[in-house]
This record gives sequence, structure tokens and C-alpha cells, in this order.
Amino acid sequence: VKGYYDQVEKKIVIRSGMGEAQSLKTAIHELSHAILHDRDTGDRTSGLVDRATKEVEAESVAYTVCQHFGIDTSDYSFGYVAGWSRDRELSDFKASLNMIQKTAGRLIDEIQKKLKEREPLENLVQRTAEKLSAEACFSKEQENIHRRCR
Repeated sequence: VKGYYDQVEKKIVIRSGMGEAQSLKTAIHELSHAILHDRDTGDRTSGLVDRATKEVEAESVAYTVCQHFGIDTSDYSFGYVAGWSRDRELSDFKASLNMIQKTAGRLIDEIQKKLKEREPLENLVQRTAEKLSAEACFSKEQENIHRRCR
């Protein structure tokens, strides 16, 4: 088990010691369970789905979101989805496609918003670095730096 969503405490638990990409993918997988499958608030509360469908939906959302941001999880995700899809027809999962697309789009939008909120901080860091670099270039005590900066 790489992680799980606790429906009682409404929290996501991720196993430590995994690589960065796997940890991120697992967090998105479990967040997908929270969004789609929480028994109280999930998007799927109106229709009961079996565990295999839940796992395919959560992993497909995680794969889609990670791919959007350039993180390739196909080595793990394809096998995971294939394992949970065993002995099932494609038509069994057609109803899930809309949920997967909607949830992945929602998560991508939210992540992009958060990344844009960070942009002013990144600009501040860049301006500060440029200012410090310029100050070092014009320092009388460090003429060798002054020459390098020109």
C-alpha cells in the first residue's frame, strides 16, 4: 500500500520513502478517491461503484494529471489499471470516462491556480537575485567581480 484515503478522518496518508514522482502520483490518486468516492461528499455518492471501478478512476485521474505536468507514471499506472480491469469489458468503464476527465480537469485547474499564486514570489526572488548580483558587480571592494559582470 503506497497510500490511502481515510473516509472517517477525511485524511490522506502517503507511505514515506517513495520517490518524488511516485509520492506525488499517489497523493493525486488518493485525492481523487476523496473527490470521487468519499461516502459523504464524493461526486459518486449517488451511484455505488465497486472497488475495481474506484481504483481505475483514481489511478486514471492521477495518470492524466501527472502527464499534464510532464510526470510520466505510465510504468506503474498502466499495470495498476490493467490489474484492476482484469476480467472486465471496456463498456464496464465507459461511465467512468466522464468522471475521470472532469476530475482530472478540476485538479489540473486547481494546481495551475496554485502555481500562478507562487509566481509573484518567484519574481521577487529573481529581482532580489538580480539586485544582489548588480550590487556585487559595482562593489568597489570586488573589482574582479565588476569586470566579470560587464
